[in-house]
Amino acid sequence: MLERNSSGALAKWWWTTDRNLFAAILILLATGFIMSVATSPVTVEGDADIYHFAKRQGIALIPTILIIIGISLFSIKQLPRLGLVIWIGALILCFFVGFAGQELNGARRWLRIAGFSLQPSEFLKPGFVILTAWFFSQIIAKPKMPSRTILGIILIASVASLMVQPDFGQSMLIIMTFFVIFFVTGMARILYAVGFFGFIASIVFAVTLFPHVAQRFIGFLDPTSPRNFQAQKSLSAFKNGGWFGKGPGEGAVKQQLPDAYSDFIFAVLGEEFGILACLALLAVIIFIVFRGLVAALKTDDLFQRLAITGLVTIFGFQSLINLSVSLRLIPTTGMTLPFVSYGLSSQLAIAFTVGLILALTRKRPRVASIKPISERT
Repeated sequence: MLERNSSGALAKWWWTTDRNLFAAILILLATGFIMSVATSPVTVEGDADIYHFAKRQGIALIPTILIIIGISLFSIKQLPRLGLVIWIGALILCFFVGFAGQELNGARRWLRIAGFSLQPSEFLKPGFVILTAWFFSQIIAKPKMPSRTILGIILIASVASLMVQPDFGQSMLIIMTFFVIFFVTGMARILYAVGFFGFIASIVFAVTLFPHVAQRFIGFLDPTSPRNFQAQKSLSAFKNGGWFGKGPGEGAVKQQLPDAYSDFIFAVLGEEFGILACLALLAVIIFIVFRGLVAALKTDDLFQRLAITGLVTIFGFQSLINLSVSLRLIPTTGMTLPFVSYGLSSQLAIAFTVGLILALTRKRPRVASIKPISERT
């Protein structure tokens, strides 16, 4: 069925896909399901089934894997159109949620559909990366096209749709990824300094304008603040777990962490499975990021290079932010750990992201090289 010379679509996909990268993704999915079993008993309320959330996470594995494989089957030429559809749909929903969504902790980020919660900002990110990468590549391929203007519109519209919610963490993630893609193109170096100071100005702006953001920063700087309760408990979980952990289901700190299943899932892993398990998970995440970056370096197609770089940057930065929150290195952001934190909306959106990475890294005939801007005469 999966013989190399088979003409079947599944066999062709199998032999052209980066199977090591796909295996690493499956490891994260398996880890996420195990952690949902560990945290589900302390997540449910009342007399509900204690494994309610674990069952939902398990059921979600099927559509997640189907999305990953389905998206990875798209051709390179089809990806910009797919990115446009995803971005426009998510952008509209982000603005809608920002103005009409249910408020929680000073923000409106969730949309209720048929009993399920959807966070549109999660789907905005992969669409944003694909569009940004494509228009950056068009600056060289089609110089007469107003790509720079369109890129500015895409960035401003994306950030605006997030700030009306407001979602400061996702906004910063998108801005950072934009400048990483910008850096890879090799454009004027002076603009990097502009981007850096703009990033600092954005933080000052958010802290000044949004009270809940300011409270998070103030709480982070003050170790005695009640807002540091979860972060302090998270550090206690790592200490209690030691190198080898207390054993599956034996963690105690998770019962005192309201966000044990999402923001602080890494702390639960540390207490129940130990620091060695945490390091193993970190190694898988690093493998995915570096595998993607190596593939980006090997391709001669500028769109592929920029798109892969942007997608693994989104994936890597989001992972780093979640891990840093658990270790109390940065204020809480509400950002999930890809495929490990519980959250169907996040899991399906990240499935789009890694599906795009697999689509972009599949083995294909070499295409004509497009020189970086810095090499043009």
